[in-house]
Amino acid sequence: MTNAFTAVLGLILLFVFSAMFFGAGVAAAVTGLGLVVVIVIAARHNPARRGTLILVGVLGVATIATLAWVVVAPRVGREAGDALYAPPTRDEMPTQAPRGAPAAAAQPTEPPPARTALEILASDFKYNPETTDAWCHQEWEKRGVLNQEMYRYCIRTEKQAHADLVALVKKHPDLKWIDALLPIIWSEWTKRGLTQYTMVRHEVDREIEGYLDLQYERGKRGYDAAKMTTCIAEWRSHANPWTMAEHCYKKE
Repeated sequence: MTNAFTAVLGLILLFVFSAMFFGAGVAAAVTGLGLVVVIVIAARHNPARRGTLILVGVLGVATIATLAWVVVAPRVGREAGDALYAPPTRDEMPTQAPRGAPAAAAQPTEPPPARTALEILASDFKYNPETTDAWCHQEWEKRGVLNQEMYRYCIRTEKQAHADLVALVKKHPDLKWIDALLPIIWSEWTKRGLTQYTMVRHEVDREIEGYLDLQYERGKRGYDAAKMTTCIAEWRSHANPWTMAEHCYKKE
């Protein structure tokens, strides 16, 4: 009986160390096969205790399965998904240019230097009171009559939204993917040269929250690395990559 328990304990240790180096799937297969061999050999040498040995084998399999589910598999899965989970690079994001931006010169001799989101917000995407005025007029003028109260509220809201957007980007300097994503969102909410700053800020904020939510999911017990990897790969080139990946991952 003592020898049987010793063999099972050895198989459990074999599984743990094998999973760390070769993966939980390979470790489970090898350890399960080893357990069957040990039980068969022990049963032949001691037929009187065959029932006990079978019980020990069942307990050993259950223990190995528990270790795979609770301890080893989530850890191995997280490590396996780390590379694909990395935020999309600038080259992997959609290349749609903001509406109204000047056309690039034909056959440039070298690619333009990459700019950060803050640099773009201070230049091409800086607050423009004239476009805000035109947008708010368009929204709150009906049959030649301007709703003055809503027009003034619109001006204040749009101006504040741009300031909030700058503050939001400054708050997350480590999220480099914003540099590539901001022009895409900006283009989505620019119609006929008029940009809705409130919607740009809203969309950027949603993407940041989606990214942070996915980071949180990675640390939870029961984290599904394979599903996370699939969802991020599927949506990484979308205009809303993180919110869509989050929706994909949480969908039953």
